[in-house]
Formats: sequence, structure tokens, C-alpha cells
Amino acid sequence: MAEPMTRRGRIVLTVAIVAGLTFILGGSVARLYTDALWFNAAGLAPVFKTRLFTTVVVRIIAGLAAGAFVFANLWLVTRRLGPVRVRRRYGNIEIAEQVPRTFVTSACVVIALLAGWWLATMQFGGSVPLALAAWLKHTSWGIADPLFHRDLSFYVFTLPVALLALDFVLVTFFWSLLLVAMGYSFVGGVRVQEQTIEIDPSARQHFATLAAAVLVALAFRFVVSRYALAVGGTGVQGAVGYTDIHARLLGHWVLAALAVVAAGSILYASSRHRIAPALAGIGAFVIGGIVFAFAYPATIQALTVRPNQLEREQKYIGWNLEFTRRAFGLTDVERVHVGYETATQQTWNSAGRTLQQLALWDVDQLQDAFNQVQSFQGYYTFTDVDFDRYAIAGSTHEVGVGVREFKQDGLPAASRNWFNLHLNPEFTRGVGVVVAETNTAIAGAPEYLVGELTPIRTASRAADLMTLKDPSIYYGEQANDYIVLDGAGGGGVSLGSFLRKIAFAMRFRDQNLLFAGKLNSSSHLLFMRNVRERMEHIAPFIDWDPDALSVIVDGHVKWILDGYTTSHSFPMSTHRDVLSLQLRSINYIHGSVKATVDAVTGKVELYATDAGDPILHSYAAIFPGLIRPATQMPAWVREHLRYPATLLTLQADIMQLYHVQQPNEFFAGQNAWEVPAQGAARGTPRPNEPLYLLLPLPGDTAPEFVSLLPFTARARQNLTAMLIARNDPASYGHLSLLDLAGDVQIKGPAQIQSLIEQDPEISQQLSLWRQLGTAVELGQLRIIPTGNSILYVEPLFLAAEEKAIPQLHRVLVSDGAGVAMAETLESAISDLYAGKGSPGRDQKAPVAGAPVPALPPADRAGWPAEALRLYDQAERQLRAGDFAAFGVSWQKLRTVLQNAAQER
Repeated sequence: MAEPMTRRGRIVLTVAIVAGLTFILGGSVARLYTDALWFNAAGLAPVFKTRLFTTVVVRIIAGLAAGAFVFANLWLVTRRLGPVRVRRRYGNIEIAEQVPRTFVTSACVVIALLAGWWLATMQFGGSVPLALAAWLKHTSWGIADPLFHRDLSFYVFTLPVALLALDFVLVTFFWSLLLVAMGYSFVGGVRVQEQTIEIDPSARQHFATLAAAVLVALAFRFVVSRYALAVGGTGVQGAVGYTDIHARLLGHWVLAALAVVAAGSILYASSRHRIAPALAGIGAFVIGGIVFAFAYPATIQALTVRPNQLEREQKYIGWNLEFTRRAFGLTDVERVHVGYETATQQTWNSAGRTLQQLALWDVDQLQDAFNQVQSFQGYYTFTDVDFDRYAIAGSTHEVGVGVREFKQDGLPAASRNWFNLHLNPEFTRGVGVVVAETNTAIAGAPEYLVGELTPIRTASRAADLMTLKDPSIYYGEQANDYIVLDGAGGGGVSLGSFLRKIAFAMRFRDQNLLFAGKLNSSSHLLFMRNVRERMEHIAPFIDWDPDALSVIVDGHVKWILDGYTTSHSFPMSTHRDVLSLQLRSINYIHGSVKATVDAVTGKVELYATDAGDPILHSYAAIFPGLIRPATQMPAWVREHLRYPATLLTLQADIMQLYHVQQPNEFFAGQNAWEVPAQGAARGTPRPNEPLYLLLPLPGDTAPEFVSLLPFTARARQNLTAMLIARNDPASYGHLSLLDLAGDVQIKGPAQIQSLIEQDPEISQQLSLWRQLGTAVELGQLRIIPTGNSILYVEPLFLAAEEKAIPQLHRVLVSDGAGVAMAETLESAISDLYAGKGSPGRDQKAPVAGAPVPALPPADRAGWPAEALRLYDQAERQLRAGDFAAFGVSWQKLRTVLQNAAQER
């Protein structure tokens, strides 16, 4: 009867193992399989194969190495065993059965393999295998550091890999020691007898050998990690300093030597059966660590460096200045000194063409207008508005482009069912774009070049360029869930087999994919539709900017994303956090890649914009053909190149301190700058953001698309410089620093804001609007360099109530001496030099809405109701896109208000 039970037991065991493996590995297998399908559908199968091969090879090698070491140690434990017996009791009879030796060996193999797999996964997970591949493919940087005279590639590629390998060895040795201790305890090599621990000689020798191995590995790590002093130290701005080189470097050598001595003392103590030498060696290592890792460096810092810090740190500050500018792409900044002259009316007249093209809308207000007027349905939203330029009617125009994307939470809760969110064509995509001029307004509202929804309307002068043949937005900044399309119109993976449906159901944990009746052989599943997530999945070795630029090309929308190569281990450079990229403590960043994603098909292409970047070169060698050279960049990408705001903001943050040339000047900090805050347009001051404007640079006459940020003197408010990035194809990425520092104090944003608030007529008008319950928002100040002068222009927006449509209502101008406000930029400039106040005059072609006059007396009781009726009517017409009717109603409202004001 025993044989059938044995057979049945084997069947049960086999089923249990299969079920367990399916439960544990099923999700991973499904994800791997669906990833392979996704890469193949995207035309990037070689990328997937390279990544998979690299990951598998690295983990197999690491896992086998760790497993072999663990097995060797466990085998040594079992060698010193006699026969292993299992005792069983049947009533009063006790039977001892010898466990076969092959079973013990097999158990050791299984434990070793599991340990190796776990250690390899823990140490070589994520992007580590690609980092190892980049190390194998890296090339020389061609520049050596001044401390250890190593090529910079050693720090960026080799040092992280070396430290990772040593950490892996240390962890493997440590876990082997724990497993060996458990093994000896299990077999009796370690026993507790009468409250004392007894250890067999063979076990003691084994423990001593492993402990010594840990210390020797630690000694190697101290030797290698001394190079890390060049990456991050205790000097000025966290860079290497005097104490690091004259105290901490010595400490690394001393600790390495003490670790070797401690290892030898442990082996000696084990051979002599004495504990004292081991305790002495370990004690010397611990005390040496306290002295040379903490006490001695602190003493050098306090007694040698602090009393003479500039003298001691000057050389190292010079290193930090040079390598920080190199790490953050600031070595080739063109520094232009401007001899400041106060602007005159002639200055404004000379800048007339520039001012006509000047963007007056801010991103926030234009986005609010789009969402209020152009979304049409609650489930559509404009996540962002991108400022870009297009050649329209023979000249370049700056426009704001917003993509109308679908958002799930905009649907009523009752409509958020599986069919609507994943299959319904109406709710599985965004539709179309909205394009508005940035330098004009009609009665305070944006002037749309592309707008409406059913149908989408395009202004005749932009029809050739902006007409959408396919307005579908399947891939975007808000597309975060999978959808299923009938046909391959949006790309995706075919669901032509039941196996694929099972795999995707397991990946998304959604059984509806198995039982939905509408899925057939022509169904295609689209996932990873968020453009940033899509790029991170394809090229995780690049850090992708969350702000994608939308471009209308070939009758539909395409996205352009900025990609950065970054490092935490560039020598002699200061460290920065880049929260928008979710990066902590990087000390190298270059904007080296542009990627395009088709909003309809999801097709991806990558182009190098910095072919000389060694990090990009290494990864390009790993994935041949993935990153194309800049010479293959399509014309439409070149025409819409835009220097990333994230990078310019970070570079401006670095330039606040690193614009100085001499170490003593840097150390003193007297010429430190800062990026000033914007006015409290939305209640809370915030740092200035790069503005994209069409401007001629000083010395040029032709306008070009630039982005810029101003600097003011730290702890003061006067303007000191401007950092300008050029975006046009011929000069893309070129940085200019306009140095305005001199004998003349140039007003900064806060001082111009004070001029505005102190002007009696402007202040009175602002107070009146606020008293009437109108939200007043001052836009970001445009600081415009022209010739040797600075012009200031600031838009003013009004909104009648919360979530109301913001209107471009006034334009404020200043030359640094006076300030004026009017309905148009032209009239504001005229008022500035005519000595007139802020109330505007009627204009033939206003760029903003009508003024809001003072309240009339109470006995004129009829006008408020009529004004409210006209306002509601105008608002309905604006929402409907009937701009002609809106203009008529708005003019009638203006007349009512003017009559009431005149009879006051």
C-alpha cells in the first residue's frame, strides 16, 4: 500500500511546485512576454533583446559567482559531518534513518542557487546591468582630474562599477558567514553548553576565514573609495577640500591597513585558539576608524583650515569652479558686458518690431482660458500650454499650443466603467489642439488660430500649416491607462491570440480582457501611452523631461521630449537636486537627446543633440541605431527646437555662484546672484521661470526665438545679468550671459513691481478692481534687453470670479524710471513719455478688454442689471466660440459702464 501513496505524494508535490512557481513567476513572465510584444510592435525589438540579454547575463554571472561561493562554504560545513540521521518514533520504537548524502548536497545546491539569485537581484537590479554595459563600452573623456590624474571616464563609469562590485563581494561574504553559522548550529558544530557557546575547531577556523575575508574586502573598498573624495568632499560647496586631501585620504589608507591587520589577527587567534589577538585587531580597527575617519579630519578642519580657509582652499575652489561649469554645460557661455543706458522714447520706437511680436500671455492664464473655453466637455483637459513659433503668412509668430487630452476623472462616476475607459472610442483618446497668438487678444480673450471641436476650425492664414487631418491624441502627457482599438490605427499590440489576452490580463490584473466580447483578431492594445513613461521604458539610461513640446506636423500632433545624460560621480563638481526630474544629488547633466513621439501611432525616434557627450556615446554603442545623429534630424524637429526650461533653470541656479572667475571672489560670495521671484500673481511669490520670447539679441537686428532668465544681486534687488539660451536651429543651445553689473543700479523685478504699486493712478485702479471682487493677476515681468537699455513689460489679467476666464486686460510698461498702464502696449508706451496715468484710451485695435470704471451712485439702479445681463450673454458667446457676437455684446457692456461712469 505504500507505493501508491508515494506516487500520489509525488503528483501532489509536483502540482504544488508548478502552482507555486506560476504564482511567483507568472506575473514576471507575463510582463516579460508583453514587453517583448510591445517592443516588437514599436519596431524596437533589438533594443529589448539587448536589454534582456544584458540583464540576464549580468545576473547569471553574479548569481552563479555568489551561489558558488555560498555552496563552497555550505559544502565545507557538510564535509565535517558524519552521517546525517533522522529519528522517527513509532510508539515505543525509535528508528534512525540515514539521510542520503545526495539529498544533503542537493539541499546545499538549492540554498546556494536561491542565495545567489537573491543577491544578484538585490545588487544588480534596475539599471545596474546597463551601467555595467556602459562601463564596458565607455571611451576616454580626454580630460584628467587634477587630484589623482585619472581620466574623467574613470569616475563616471569605472568607479561606480568598482564600488558596486566590492559591495556585492562584501554582502556575499557576510551572508555566507550567516548561512555557515546557521549550518554549524544545525549540525552541532556550534553548541550551547551550560550557558556557554562551544565551537568546534573546524567551525572556528571557517568562521575566522570568512570574517577575515570580509575585512580584506573592506580594505579593498577603502582603497578604491578614496577616489570618491574627488566626487564629494568637505570643501566649499561640497567639493573636495584641504581636509579631504590632507586628512581623509590618509584615513582611507590607514583604515585599509588596519582592516588587513584585523583580518590577520583573527586568523592568528583562530589558529592559536586565543580570543585576545582577534579582539586587539578588531579594537585597533574600530579605534582607528574613530580617530582617522572623524577625530583627525575634524581637528585638521578646526585648527588648520578654518583660521586660514581661503589660503587652504583656494586651489581646490579653482578646481571646483572649472569642473562644475564643465559638468553643467557652462564652459562655452558667451559673456557680453552691456554698458547700461536709460531707455528713452527713441529706444522704445527702435524696438517697435520686437514689441509687436512680444508675447503678452503667460502660460497659466492661457491654460486657464483654454480649459474654460476650449475643453467643451468635462472629460477633456489641457495639461499644459507650450510656447513655440510657427512661420505664418511669411513671418514668424509666437503661439501657445495646448493639446486637448482625455482625463478619466472628468467622467461622471457612473460612466467610469470598463467599457468606457478602455474600449469606447469617445473616451479613449484626446481630440485636437488649440493654438492662440501670444501677443494679441480680442476683447481680452485669446486670438485663436486653431480652436473649436466639432468641427475643429483653423484660421485661413494658418490653414496650410495647422490643419489637422487626424486630430486623435492616443499618446500624450495625460494618457496613463491602456486602451483597446479596433484596428491598428493607433499602433499597439495585436490581441490576435488567447495567449496574448491571458498575458495582458495577468499584466494588468484585469480579467475583462479575457471575457470581453468586442475583442477580436483586429483588436490592438495600446499601453505605455504617457509619452514620458514610454521614453523611460525604451531608454531608461536617459532622464526624460516631464514637459513634452507638442507640435503640429503633417496633419497631426507629434511630441518632442528632452532627454538628459546625468551622473552622480563627476569629479570636482558641486551637487544639485533636480526635483522635476526626480533626481537627487547629481553633479553632471547635459541635454544630449531629443525624442519624438507620434500622438497617433506612438512611433518613437531619438536624435543626439550633443554628439560629444561621452555618456551618450557609450549608450549609443550599446544600442546601435537607436539614437540617430543630429544630421538625420527631420526639418520639422529642427524648426521647433526649444532649449529645455528645466536645464536652463538648473544652469541659472549654478550661475548664481559660478559666474565668477577667481577663487577668492567665489569664496567671499560678495558677487553672488540669485534668480528673483515673480510678483505674487496668484497669491504666492515664486521663482521666475524661463520665458520663451521672439527677441533680437544685443548687437543683432533680426529677432530669434530665445529663452531667458534674469539675475539680481543677492540680498539686493537690482538687476545684474541675464542668461539667454538660443533656440533657432543655426545657434541652438548657445548660451549668452548679459552682464549688466556696473556703476549704474538697474532696477530688478521687485523694484519695478514697487514702482507699479506706488503709482497713484495704477494703485487706485488695482484697488478698485480688487474691491469689486475681481481677481487681479500680474503676469511675469518681461525684461527686454535692447541696445544698451532694458525695457520692462508686464501683462495684467482680470478674472471676475474663481475659475472665470482670465482676460488680458492691461499692459504695463516701464523704463526703470517711470511706469504706465494702458489697454495696449502702444498706448502704454505713449503714456509713459506723455506723463499720463494708467487709465487707457479707446483704441482702434485693442489687445485687451475695456476698463472697469468706478461704481456710479446708488440712484442709477437700472444699470447693474443690464450690465450683468450683457456680461452673461458675452460669456456664453465666448464659450460657444462666437467671437463676432461676443465683441458686439462686450462693446454694449462697455457703453453701459461708460455712461454710468460719466453720470456719476
